[in-house]
Amino acid sequence: MRQALAETRGLCQEQEVNLAAIQTAEGFARVGLLDDAVEALVTSEEIKRRYLDLANAVQRLYKAVLPDPAAREFAAEVDSRAGHRR
Repeated sequence: MRQALAETRGLCQEQEVNLAAIQTAEGFARVGLLDDAVEALVTSEEIKRRYLDLANAVQRLYKAVLPDPAAREFAAEVDSRAGHRR
């Protein structure tokens, strides 16, 4: 789970997506940041596919560890990635 999140974070960083800002933003600010993230992650079919593959892996791994209380550690990050999908 940690490795899948790290890979996803790395791709987002490469595309200049600020995940920390998305996680802490609220309302229209969050919507704007999510829109910007989507645009950054669909700049090419290769980047889009890579992101979707990573995000899907994170979702699968997260669901696999539920309902283990340790999964709470990952909840905020998993939720922010799910919001990026298009």
